[in-house]
Amino acid sequence: MTENYKDKIGYLPYEGSLQFSNGGIYPLENFTIIQEYVNNRLNKDGYFYPPTVETYSQDFKIVNGKLENSEELIPNTKRPAQMFKMPASHELRIINPSNINDPRNTDGLFITYLIAFIFGIRLQFHDWFFDGRVPVTLHQDFIFIHDVTERFIDKAYDTWRNCTKENQILLTNLLYMQTKIKSYEWHWEKFLISYMVTDGCYKYLNKTQSVTAKRHKDRIKAIINFFDINLNIEWIDRIVGLRNELIHEALWEGGQPGNSGSTYSYSAGLHLSKLNNRIIFALLGHRGEYIQSPWWHRDMFMF
Repeated sequence: MTENYKDKIGYLPYEGSLQFSNGGIYPLENFTIIQEYVNNRLNKDGYFYPPTVETYSQDFKIVNGKLENSEELIPNTKRPAQMFKMPASHELRIINPSNINDPRNTDGLFITYLIAFIFGIRLQFHDWFFDGRVPVTLHQDFIFIHDVTERFIDKAYDTWRNCTKENQILLTNLLYMQTKIKSYEWHWEKFLISYMVTDGCYKYLNKTQSVTAKRHKDRIKAIINFFDINLNIEWIDRIVGLRNELIHEALWEGGQPGNSGSTYSYSAGLHLSKLNNRIIFALLGHRGEYIQSPWWHRDMFMF
């Protein structure tokens, strides 16, 4: 018997559909209205920022046999919202998800974060919340090709479905954290989360392909060698050096995180994130020019 799962996700600034063997994503009928709403509130830096909120006190009383509610603003409580929603832009459809009883925490969640990863933004279900600023402007270092992307989604979903439950969660979380990196504002924060993703990729390969290395420097090299990704020893040494100082000594380029940093450390974080992109695409079955392209360059590559 065919089981269908439908949900709404957003916000994806792409007025098109993407189809795969078991489903697809499709723009909602009111996509242009939603797009206008987001664009009117979008900061010029390409991010959608949390709205301002205030705290109110509530008091319930029974007056003349009726329950009445009074609200009073609590002074000095105005602040950016910690959690907020974005409007939905697309419908997600999955035919025969592997877990029809809980698709939002399994198949649906993986596909949602996979689409976000492909476009280099963040996505959530329509009634789930975002935290921090949300990147809306599409930005990746490869040229988007519709047909190739649809075939990749098929490969990625097939890879995920054939994983153990533990590895399904790991892959889903890697996608989530890789897309969340852009929401952080300090370079050292982005770098820290990027390295966490790198470690997670090594963990997945260690569990599924028996890739093994003791030192962090050797772990990155082992991942790169496994997928035949371009090797740059100089940048790997710099990345591992920054990681060791930050994790073990709370140092960022020899100074305080947030108060020190340079083009050197900024580039290290950017390069590591680009390397992670290639690793995750490879983990999920993609092969081709992009995987072998130099991750320390700031060029655009064919996908």
